[in-house]
Amino acid sequence: MATDYFGIHVPFLDMLGVTAELDAEGRPFVSVDVRPELMNSFHVTHGGVIMTLLDVAMAMSARVSSRHKGGAITVDMSMSFLRPASGRVTARGRVLHSGRSLYFCEGEAQDASGQLIAKSLGTLSCAKRCTTARATDVLPNSIHQENKMSETNLQVLLASRPTGWVEENNFNIVTTPIPEPKAGEVLVRNHYLSLDPYMRGRMNDTKSYAAAVAIGAVMVGGTVGEVVKSNHPGFQAGDKVSGYFGWQLYGVSDGTMLQKVDATKVPLSAYLGVLGMPGVTAWYGLMDICAPKPGETVVVTAASGAVGSVVGQLAKIHGARAVGIAGGAEKCRYVVDELGFDACIDYKAGKLWADLKAATPKGIDCLFENVGGEIFDMLLGRMNAFSRIAVCGLISQYNSEPYPMKNIGSVLINRIKMQGFIVSEHLPRWPVALKELSTEIAAGRIKYRETVAHGLRAAPAAFIGLLKGQNFGKQVVKLI
Repeated sequence: MATDYFGIHVPFLDMLGVTAELDAEGRPFVSVDVRPELMNSFHVTHGGVIMTLLDVAMAMSARVSSRHKGGAITVDMSMSFLRPASGRVTARGRVLHSGRSLYFCEGEAQDASGQLIAKSLGTLSCAKRCTTARATDVLPNSIHQENKMSETNLQVLLASRPTGWVEENNFNIVTTPIPEPKAGEVLVRNHYLSLDPYMRGRMNDTKSYAAAVAIGAVMVGGTVGEVVKSNHPGFQAGDKVSGYFGWQLYGVSDGTMLQKVDATKVPLSAYLGVLGMPGVTAWYGLMDICAPKPGETVVVTAASGAVGSVVGQLAKIHGARAVGIAGGAEKCRYVVDELGFDACIDYKAGKLWADLKAATPKGIDCLFENVGGEIFDMLLGRMNAFSRIAVCGLISQYNSEPYPMKNIGSVLINRIKMQGFIVSEHLPRWPVALKELSTEIAAGRIKYRETVAHGLRAAPAAFIGLLKGQNFGKQVVKLI
C-alpha cells in the first residue's frame, strides 16, 4: 500500500524507501537514501529521483497550506541546478505565492551535511472536488493540456489596471482561433515567453516611454519560438525566431522586429535573457554609461537577476571590482560563489549601511541601479566624486508610492553623471553588445541562470513572483 504523503499517493517513492515526516515546526519534508545500486535497480537516474522528491515536497507544502485538503495536485516544475549526492537526501517545499487554486512553490534538497544540492521552482494546480490523488497526479501536465488545443490560441489579456501590487484577477485567460498569416507574413508558435519588470509599468495608464497595454489586449512581452507557416520570402517553416508576440501561444508577423536565432549553440530561452534584451541592457548601461575603468568599484542592485548578474560579470571581465546587492543569503552566495562577484550585500540582513561601507571601502565609482527607493538613496551616500550612475529600473517603486530621496544632494556635491536609459532606443549598439556577450558566454566567463514557469496559465503567478523578488536569474515561461 502506498504511503500517504499528506494526501498524495506515489507508490514509486515507496519502492525507493522515501519517508514523509513533519519537522519540529510542523512543516512536511521527505527523505531518501540515495545509493547508486538503488538507482540502477529501478532504472532511474539520480536526477530523476531528486526531481521526483522535490515534486512531492512542493506538492505537500501546497496541500498543508491549502484550503483544499483533498483532491489532486498537478506539479509543473524545473530544477535550477543539481549537484551529485549520496546518502540521506532531504527535500522541503514552501509556498511563495498562492491564488485561487494555483500555487507558486519552491523546493530545496539537501544532503546529510545540510549542503544544498538541488533547487526547484514550480506551479501547482489543486483540484477542488477530487477525493483521491494518484501517482500520475504528480506529473507535469499544464503544458500538455495547452498543446492539445491545436485548433486554438491561448492568450493572457490585461483585464484591469492594478492598484498597488499586481493580482491574478488583473489578467484574463482566453482562447481564440489561431491566426492565419497573410501574404508577406509568418505564423510563429512561441516556445518561451519572457517576464520582465518593465511590464508592470505597461499595466498603468500613465505617461511613459511606451504606450500602456489597453484593457482587453494581450499582455506585451518578448518571445522565442518556431515559424510554423510562412508566406514571407525571408523566413521558412522551422526557422527559430525571437519576437515580441506577448503572452500567447501563437503570433503573426510581417517580419518587423522578428530575428532568426541559432538554437544549436545555446538554448532557445537564452535569447530572452543573456543574449536578449536583459543582456544588452546590462552591457549598454555598464559599458556606455558607467564606463568602468580597471580597479574601480562597480555596485549593481538586484545582482542575482537577469540584468544585474550580467552587469557584475562584465565589470569583472573589464578589470573592475564588482559588488552586488541582493535579497537573501542564498542569492548572495550565488552571486559571489558562482558568478564571481567580489562581494554581495544582503539587504534583508538589516545592516545595509554597515555592510555597504565594509564592501565599498573606497566608495562607489559606478552604480547600476535596478531597484530605487531606500537602497538607492543609501547608495548615493557612498558615491565618489565624478562617479556614474546608470538608472535601469526602479522595481521597488512599481507597486508603491515613490520614495522621498534624502541624499539626492550627492549628485551635485560629487558631480555625478546620472542617466536613465531604454535599451530599445539604442539599436545600433546591439550587434556590438551581442558579439561580446556571445564571446564571453562561449568562453565560460559569463554564466546565467533561469527560473522557468511551465505553461502560459502559470504566467500571472510567475510575474507576481518576479515583482516580489522570488525568481533566480531570468524568469521565463516554457510554453511547449
